[in-house]
Amino acid sequence: MASLDDILTSLKNVVTAANGVAQGLQRQVPTTTSGQLSANTLVQTGFVRVTGIAVVTAGAIGGLYDAATIAGAGSGQEVYAVAAAVGYTAVNMVFENGLVYKPGAGQVATIFYSRV
Repeated sequence: MASLDDILTSLKNVVTAANGVAQGLQRQVPTTTSGQLSANTLVQTGFVRVTGIAVVTAGAIGGLYDAATIAGAGSGQEVYAVAAAVGYTAVNMVFENGLVYKPGAGQVATIFYSRV
């Protein structure tokens, strides 16, 4: 037969596990937006999870880059091409080094992201 200490320890472990799941789910919800961007911008350094992109003004195709600086955001670091059409696109992408947005000519977009 289980003692009261065993039952309370098991209950504590369940609560700890549930909190871990809740925190993991919360990290997938965008906590920050970049605001409307129309120029090359270092949005965030370090690990970032992009959850969505809203193109406000269409233009040429832009891009999201996994880089810690704007200068370091070359063609080899491009992870996602931002569409040249107005609208919202849900994505779930992790950038390890940082997030740089380079808009296409005339493009304006908002990036929704959370820190990982």
